[in-house]
Amino acid sequence: MEGVPATVQYSGVLLFMMGAIGFGVISLLMNRMAGGWFPSPSKLSSYECGNDPETESNVPFNFRFAVLAVLFILFEVEVVFFVPWAVNFRMLLLTTGWPAFFEMVTFFGVLALGLAYVWREGALDFEVDQ
Repeated sequence: MEGVPATVQYSGVLLFMMGAIGFGVISLLMNRMAGGWFPSPSKLSSYECGNDPETESNVPFNFRFAVLAVLFILFEVEVVFFVPWAVNFRMLLLTTGWPAFFEMVTFFGVLALGLAYVWREGALDFEVDQ
């Protein structure tokens, strides 16, 4: 948009941001004024699916479950990158040639090395304590 000052171009974005922030602040203030806060022992206790807690909340937790979950998400997201490549593989070969194939082979190799490292370090091997 030639001839239009930058302040006019971005004024809509500024108004939208001010409206969003204003809506959030007003909503929080209305909630605070109308709702109030009345603490009680039952409200301040930990909630476990409607049951009373049986143990303390600071029990030892096997961190390997969390490591396995993070590794699963990491490799799951990385494998998603294969889908567009596989769908467009024929067109990639016609337009860019074999470099597209070798780039994905390199990507797969890096993933395989990461999986081998994680496996060698024992992050995938654990036993559940009973």
